Amino acid sequence: MGTDATIITPVRPSITLNWAVAGRMVGCFKVTSQTIGREVDLIAYTHSNAYFLFQESKLGSIEPGKLADLVVFEK
Repeated sequence: MGTDATIITPVRPSITLNWAVAGRMVGCFKVTSQTIGREVDLIAYTHSNAYFLFQESKLGSIEPGKLADLVVFEK
C-alpha cells in the first residue's frame, strides 16, 4: 500500500488509507466497490510494506527493538 501520486497530493498516509476503505479517489470519484476494511488497510500500510522491503525484523509492527513512527488517529 502506498502512493506514487506525490505530484497530485503530498504523501499523507491518512489520505490513501481513506481512499482504499472508501473506494474513492481525488474529488470523491468512486473508482471501485471492492473496498477493504480499516484493519486490513492498516496492515497493508505497515506489516506488508515491511515484508515487501525484507525489513520485517526492523519495521511493520510495534515491538521492542523495532523502529517506529507513531500516529494516533482520533475516532
